[in-house]
Amino acid sequence: MKQIYIDLGNLNVDYDLMKYKIQNTYKKKQNFTLNIETKNIQNISFYHVYDFGFFLKQLKQEPPYLKKTILKIHSEYVYYLLEHLFLYLCSPIADVQVMMYEEQELKYIKTFYP
Repeated sequence: MKQIYIDLGNLNVDYDLMKYKIQNTYKKKQNFTLNIETKNIQNISFYHVYDFGFFLKQLKQEPPYLKKTILKIHSEYVYYLLEHLFLYLCSPIADVQVMMYEEQELKYIKTFYP
C-alpha cells in the first residue's frame, strides 16, 4: 500500500500542498496510508480546521482510498483542533491514530474512528 508522508510547517504554504497530495492520490485511485508530522507546524487556525472538514466531506463522496492516517502531534493546541474537527465537524474517512508527544516522548495514542 502506498505511504504518503507530509511534514507540516507553515500552513500558509503547506496546507494547500497537503490537500493537493491527497487529491492527487485519490485521482490515481490508489489505496494509501497518510503519515503527518506536525512538530514544526505554524500559522494553524480555525479556518484550516473548518476548511479541512469540508474537504473531508467532499472526499467521502469518493471510494475510500485512504485506509489510515497517522498523526504525530507535539502541541496540546493542535490536538484540541483535531479533536474539534473529528468530534464536531466531520468524522474521519478512515481510522486516525493520533500520537501525542511531549518533549519528544510519546505520552499517549488515541484513535478516532469513522
